[in-house]
Amino acid sequence: MLVAASLLMTYLACGQLALAYARHHRAAFGRPPSKARARRMRIAGGVLLVVSPIPWIIESGFGVGFTTWLWYALPCVAVALVALLAFAPRAAARLALVPVPRP
Repeated sequence: MLVAASLLMTYLACGQLALAYARHHRAAFGRPPSKARARRMRIAGGVLLVVSPIPWIIESGFGVGFTTWLWYALPCVAVALVALLAFAPRAAARLALVPVPRP
């Protein structure tokens, strides 16, 4: 169960970081993010990315847990996110729990 939590946090982190870029944000929401919104998304994504391997490390120990997260979770999440951003950017934003910006 902790591995699933780690995968979810990794996706949320990568989604926040990807959608902080103007090009991806524009594809998902129709306009680039404001500077404050982009900063908040980068901070949230960075914090989540630092915290996301912790459940995997708790379950498997530091050496195996971090290495497995680095070589399994990160690439799997990256492939899924790239595919979603290419073909369904709005769905990628919803899955990354990024709220629709106000007009």
